[in-house]
Amino acid sequence: MTTEPWPRRWPWRLRAIGAWLTLLYTVAAALSVALFAAITDWRLAVNFQAEQLRLVQAKLAELQADLADAGGDPQALVDEIVRETAGSRLRQYQARVLLDGRTLGGTPGMARTLPPAAFAPAAASAPSAVLPQQAAGGRRYALAAVRLAGPGPGAAPVVQLALDVTRDAELQAHLRAALALAFAVLVPLLALTGRWMAGQGLAPLARITAAARAVTPADLSARLPLTPPWPDELRELVQVFNAMLAQMEEAFARLSRFSADLAHELRTPLGHLSAELEVCLMRPRGARAYREALESGLGECRRLNVLIENLLFMARAEHAEQALRCEPFDAAQACAWALQQQAPAAALRGIRTRLDGAATLVADPLLLRQALANLLSNAIRHSRDGGEVRVRLQALAGGVEIAVQDDGEGIAAPHLPHLFDRFYQVDAARRHGAGQGTGLGLAIVKTIAELHGGRVRVHSVPGQGTTLTMHFPAAPPGLRAPAVAAVAPSEQGRAAMKPDWDRLSHRAFKIGLVLKGLDGLLEIAGGAALLSTPRPLIRHAVALLTRQELFEDPHDMLANYLAHLVQHLSLGAQQFAGLYLGAHGLVKLAMVAGLVHGGRWSYAAAVLLMSGFIAYQGWHLVHHPSPLLALLTVTDGAVLALIVREWRHPPGRPAK
Repeated sequence: MTTEPWPRRWPWRLRAIGAWLTLLYTVAAALSVALFAAITDWRLAVNFQAEQLRLVQAKLAELQADLADAGGDPQALVDEIVRETAGSRLRQYQARVLLDGRTLGGTPGMARTLPPAAFAPAAASAPSAVLPQQAAGGRRYALAAVRLAGPGPGAAPVVQLALDVTRDAELQAHLRAALALAFAVLVPLLALTGRWMAGQGLAPLARITAAARAVTPADLSARLPLTPPWPDELRELVQVFNAMLAQMEEAFARLSRFSADLAHELRTPLGHLSAELEVCLMRPRGARAYREALESGLGECRRLNVLIENLLFMARAEHAEQALRCEPFDAAQACAWALQQQAPAAALRGIRTRLDGAATLVADPLLLRQALANLLSNAIRHSRDGGEVRVRLQALAGGVEIAVQDDGEGIAAPHLPHLFDRFYQVDAARRHGAGQGTGLGLAIVKTIAELHGGRVRVHSVPGQGTTLTMHFPAAPPGLRAPAVAAVAPSEQGRAAMKPDWDRLSHRAFKIGLVLKGLDGLLEIAGGAALLSTPRPLIRHAVALLTRQELFEDPHDMLANYLAHLVQHLSLGAQQFAGLYLGAHGLVKLAMVAGLVHGGRWSYAAAVLLMSGFIAYQGWHLVHHPSPLLALLTVTDGAVLALIVREWRHPPGRPAK
């Protein structure tokens, strides 16, 4: 049984970063709005229940006082209840008086809608918890049954009281409907806003994609522009991408030069060999002529063999990660062996050789001898007749240096940077003997030194000679032990440990933009709720929320904020207030969108708007102190400071 990969098993899974960002932003914003609506509805319900309980307790205390004034006569309570509730069409409450299980009297018609059995058993004191509610006759009531204390030894009467809470229930139901409508309208708006913000955030990636499409093998000089500045998250990626393009361009150039030089090196011996054979075949020749032709062809074949072996070595060293067989040995013995191998070639031209110094080296002996042989062969070939080639060994704190010096014609300065390139030769005529002068000797020396973690440098003065120096570390990379000793941090290290305030400020600026965007969305939701809520319910909410009894706790920030909001709401201009609140939210969203897009005028407009918001909130804070308003003012001040800093020092430009 085969299992399909998850992209086919789950076709709904999003694969685009923009879609994921849109979904996450929409879900986060929708959850924030839903949480705000739930908290508002819960707080309003708690306030309603507290107000209803207070009214019931006050009415029961009033009836208890009336009973005491009447000397314990329950009929006085009946008369008082009938007087207050019989003539009112919109009764605030209904009540009845029971004595020994029978009804003495009460609100006319109460038995039809609320029979005695609808009430819970009578309590000995006024209720102190949430009152149970029941719908009856198209109205909604909060029910309470209390046994009053009589002054005499007779039976205590029971009062069943039903508080009419229909308006409160209607207000809460309409508020829930308005919040649900606003939520349904905001979800598509949040999705569109999230898609736009995701598109703005991913726009730099589109720029990178367009630049990558412009790079072709025929033109590798294209680079990603560094202006306008990239976001912090992509700045390093752009730098790495440009560095990669530079390395690719350099590698392609080296490959092109290598192909041309290789073709030239292969064509020369093959041309010589072909010419010799053609000359021999033009007419019959003697044995001596054929022997000379064969010897010449054998020399060219040997040269081709040396060239191929060198190319194979270079390929293995660069692409096969050739393993080093490093061991400690006497570097002076290896140098003496290389000098002995090159002694016949030096003796033919009367060149003296000399070895100075001694050192112990940890390296691959075979590779070191090959590098020394290449350096000595090159030095003897370019040294003057009767001159001297000197090998100098020197042990340093960080490793060992091996210098090979000749007193030949020297090398001009323009050739020095290319001296270790493959097939590069200072002599443009490429004059060389059989099996020599392929242009790979110094390239092999550089490769061997780099395999050991070392380096090669050259110093040459025309007419005085050339010195090639190989530096080998104390131990090659594969044998180098990690340093465990604790060292004091340098100035650069201490600077690296300091927090990056520019980056932290930029991240705080982004968080502030998200908060202001959510603030704008909440104001749009509030404006939609105002426009869709009937005016009588708004009037009832104002009358309820502005009662000082509801907000005795000065730390109840949400309740104080609601009271502050409705106290300054003109009932005659409800539509204007809703439109104003929605427009205020749209202005904040537009400000956030402008800051996301960037631009000098966007920052200037944002600074003016935030200054106006802070001034307006400060004026209200002076005349109507509120902890929540103070928190909002401080938050807006911090956002304004971040906007000013971002305006003066955008990402990519160092702060002064």
